Amino acid sequence: MGYNRNILRSAARRLTRRRKEAELIPDEVIERQLAMPICGKTAEETGAEAVFRSGRDMARQGDWAEVAALMVVHDRARDMTPDGTPLAELLSAGARSDLVLSLQRAARSGVLSPRHYSIECLEEFCAEVTEDVSGDYAGYGTAILLSETLMDAGWAWYEQGTMLSSPDRNLTMFTELFGRAAKQIEPFSALEENAPALAATNCALLAGNPDASRRILDEYEDLIDLNPAAPGHQRAFGLHLMPQWFGNYALLEVQALKVAAQTQDLWGAGGYTWVWLDVLALDPAGFAYLDLEYFLDGIDDILSRRSSQHFVNLFAAFISRYLVHNGDGPDRGQRKALVHRRASLIRGRMRELHPWVWGSSPLIGAVGRHRPDRERSASFRDGRDLARLALADVFASELSSASIRTSHPA
Repeated sequence: MGYNRNILRSAARRLTRRRKEAELIPDEVIERQLAMPICGKTAEETGAEAVFRSGRDMARQGDWAEVAALMVVHDRARDMTPDGTPLAELLSAGARSDLVLSLQRAARSGVLSPRHYSIECLEEFCAEVTEDVSGDYAGYGTAILLSETLMDAGWAWYEQGTMLSSPDRNLTMFTELFGRAAKQIEPFSALEENAPALAATNCALLAGNPDASRRILDEYEDLIDLNPAAPGHQRAFGLHLMPQWFGNYALLEVQALKVAAQTQDLWGAGGYTWVWLDVLALDPAGFAYLDLEYFLDGIDDILSRRSSQHFVNLFAAFISRYLVHNGDGPDRGQRKALVHRRASLIRGRMRELHPWVWGSSPLIGAVGRHRPDRERSASFRDGRDLARLALADVFASELSSASIRTSHPA
């Protein structure tokens, strides 16, 4: 979904226009007077990065069978980071990361072609993986690894076509690569294998499937049934139901309510919130269809079950993004409720500031995607600035009177 990759930077630019009115809070004020440590890396970030690197390191040694087998082990065990990123996803992302980075660089330079070095590497990669894990040793893990890599290549072609305003040729390659990716997992059934990673791959393949509008509801129902504890799946469902993809907002609202019922035992009303979460940051038109009271109830239910600082920062950050929408964004009543909820989150629950969370774009979220170091550094800086501006809003009266409240509930 690279076409909106710069959504965070757009939000940051809108917010920075207000810096003439409100100065950024210095780090020492946040850490000392607000008693809110700024976490360079959280346990979630560190844990996800360790799994990602292990996948990358095994790939660099050519241990494809080990990668694929470990993916299956993690997938069937539903192993995840503390806040719900599947380890199988992270392991696969790490194993593919060197090749993906090469493809992305070629695409962003406008030099990707069938004879480019990165495409030659793609074919060598597919041949090497297939040879190394021939037979049933690694089960469906091999199929997922190959399928996701071919989709990565397809998205690189798509991105280049968008950048060069020449979509036809690039779209042909996108379609061809997604077709090859689909064939990799055809022999496997996600339900029979008890494999949420297979179901997630089926959902990702919808982007290149001409029958996607008919299949999307069944595919995501299977995925969420197989692993309802991974919020990234529900968030991806919402994105795929946007009008730009395979749905519309009326359908999205109905499906968000169904997901809430489907995941009631685990998340309460939280399933509704997860489905809408990223959508509202990308397209403010969604607010016209949203039941905001139920959405906020979902935040409460999620935090009553998973009260981690990662999730507290996540919801405070997303609400801050909603509040910078102009025009057809939240109406006056919705805006008032969002301002109140953000204040209660920051004042009552936020004990640490996680710039990585504030700086993650809605499209990256909890997905274990590789980003170059310079992009990660920019994400940290942007996130810290967005958080500072939110804190300046929430603590405006205290800042003006220089009487910062430092206590938090136990």
